[in-house]
Amino acid sequence: MVDRDRPSAAGGRQSESPGVRDTHLRDLDEVLRRARELVLRPRDGIRRTTGGQAGTSLRSEPVTASPNGLLDLPTTVEALVAKAGNVTAGDIRVLTRERQARNYIIFVDHSGSMVGRKLELGATLAAVLAQLSAAGRAAYAVLAFDDKLAELKPLGEDREIEQVIDRILRLPEGRATDLGAVFRAAAELSGRLPEATDVVLISDCMPTQGVTTFQGLATLARQVPSLYVCFTDERAAIRMFHGERQMDLYQWWARQWVGDERFEEVGDVEEVDRLIALLGRQPDGDL
Repeated sequence: MVDRDRPSAAGGRQSESPGVRDTHLRDLDEVLRRARELVLRPRDGIRRTTGGQAGTSLRSEPVTASPNGLLDLPTTVEALVAKAGNVTAGDIRVLTRERQARNYIIFVDHSGSMVGRKLELGATLAAVLAQLSAAGRAAYAVLAFDDKLAELKPLGEDREIEQVIDRILRLPEGRATDLGAVFRAAAELSGRLPEATDVVLISDCMPTQGVTTFQGLATLARQVPSLYVCFTDERAAIRMFHGERQMDLYQWWARQWVGDERFEEVGDVEEVDRLIALLGRQPDGDL
C-alpha cells in the first residue's frame, strides 16, 4: 500500500539551522539549473488532445474544408470502390498527426546510503519530466521507498516542480529496502497503459525486506512492461567476478532483471545525462 503522507514530515524548515536551509536551497536551484540543460526525447506515447507540441503519430480522419494532412489513399480508394464512385466528402480521408504523451513513474530509494547527493538524481529527473509535462509531452509520478512506499507526486496531478524537488531532497534516511513492493506497485501503475509507460527505479538494488531472492525479484520485475534501472551505489564489500572485471552482486542482479538496454550505472548526479539518454533510446523489441 502506498503511504501518501509519511515522507512529508521529513526535515521541516522550521527545525533546520540556517546553514542547512541555505545548502538545501542551493541544491534546489542546482537541480533546476541542471534540468534546464537536459533534453529527454520521449518515445511514442498515448494520444493527447490538449497541451503543447508533442510526439506524434498518424491517424486517418475525414477531410475538412481546409485539409491539413496527406491524402489517405488506400482508405479513400476503398470507399470509392465500395460506393461505386458515389462518395461524399466524409469518405475522403486524410492522414493527420495526433499529439501523444508518455507516462513516466519514478521510484526513488531513500534507504540508508541512498540519501544525500544521490537523491538529486531523482529530483533532476523529475524536473526534466516536469518540463515535458508542461509542454504536453509527458505525465510523471514520483514515489519514494524504503520499507514502505510513499507517493510524492501522483500521475496526472499538477504540482509545482519546486514542491516536488523539495520533497525529494528532504527525504529522510530510511530503514530497510522492499524492492518486491516496488515492483508490485510498478506493475499495477504501468498496467493501465503498458504500451506508453516507463518505470524508472533509482536504487542500489539491495533488498533487505520482503522478497530478497534474485529469482523472486526477477519474477516480479518481469511483470513491469517497461522497467529501467538507474543503479547508484558506492559499496565495495560485496563483489563477484564477471569475466575479467569485478561487479557488485546487486548490480549484476539488476542487469539480469532489465537487460543492458534498460540499465545505467550512475555514480553521481553529474552523470545524470546518461540516464536521460537511456530513457530516450528505443530498446530493441520494444512495443
